[in-house]
Amino acid sequence: MRRFLLLSLVVIAFFSYDKKEDVAGFQYPDSKVWKHRVNSIEELKEAIENFDGIEVDIFYHPKRNDIYVGHSYADSVNNLRFDDFLSSMNDSKKKDLCYWLDFKHLDEKNAEQAIPALDIIVEKHKIKDKLFIESYSQKALKTAKGNGYFTMLWVTSLSYKEYKTLNDTIAVMDNIRNCINNVKPDAISCVSAMFPILCDSIPEQKIHFWDTPKKYTPENVEFTKKICQNENVKIVLVDYPNSIEH
Repeated sequence: MRRFLLLSLVVIAFFSYDKKEDVAGFQYPDSKVWKHRVNSIEELKEAIENFDGIEVDIFYHPKRNDIYVGHSYADSVNNLRFDDFLSSMNDSKKKDLCYWLDFKHLDEKNAEQAIPALDIIVEKHKIKDKLFIESYSQKALKTAKGNGYFTMLWVTSLSYKEYKTLNDTIAVMDNIRNCINNVKPDAISCVSAMFPILCDSIPEQKIHFWDTPKKYTPENVEFTKKICQNENVKIVLVDYPNSIEH
């Protein structure tokens, strides 16, 4: 009788176990230093020789139902489709690289069309497990997460002029926590001016920083290394010509 009860408990535990916990998280490359704003094939060719990961600005063109590379709709004049961007690499380079997709203008209104348009490209190039979708839109990120993407929630910074007092700081940090609890993103992204307060305030959260000092100077490199040494920090975007040891 005891054996039967024990077996029953094991079976119940097995079927009630949340299978989502079996899903592996994003497999980060060895280097935390990724190239910022790689928005052309020429920049891509240079970046893949020096970096393990790149940030690409993309946007959805509703009339063409396609994804384009660029910082805004005006960049569609360059006519660089994300599909063509990826096709410019050979398969080995493409699969070795990791991608931070800054999805411009993604919101709750266009996400239902934009995400499936991205699906077609991502599945063709087999890179879904190698990329993050970044957006400030919580509802859009939920759509992306529902489609199996790793998500990155853009969060605000205390360095913006409208935040000046201690109460502002408390309100901003509370808002960030609430947004995280709502979306449950795989990571959050913010300007490097929020280092180390984000790391200290939300130690359980993976953090990706951008807007680091642009000039390739010894002082800036040391600052970048300092950010990378924090365990919470997984990616730091840079405008340096090459990656750095950290």
